[in-house]
Amino acid sequence: MAISRSRARGFGDILVTAVIRHGIDLEIHKPGPGTGGYLLFTGQVSADKGAHHAVQVARQAGWQLVISAKIREPAERACFDQQVRPPGWN
Repeated sequence: MAISRSRARGFGDILVTAVIRHGIDLEIHKPGPGTGGYLLFTGQVSADKGAHHAVQVARQAGWQLVISAKIREPAERACFDQQVRPPGWN
């Protein structure tokens, strides 16, 4: 099993019998009216996941950005430090 078709392709010759998507069940967690005053990014901090784009969008919109993300691997920490971390934030 794999969590995405992209991941399944990376397994080479190993047979992937199913793709089980992870994510947010929109039947349970319905989007609100957008009046919370903040934006939310959830996922993994890496260049291909786009957290740095979320930062740019939030700045342009003048909204606070809340990030709920995996930042455990050295590459994720480097991406956070170089592209996401607010100036002056420790």
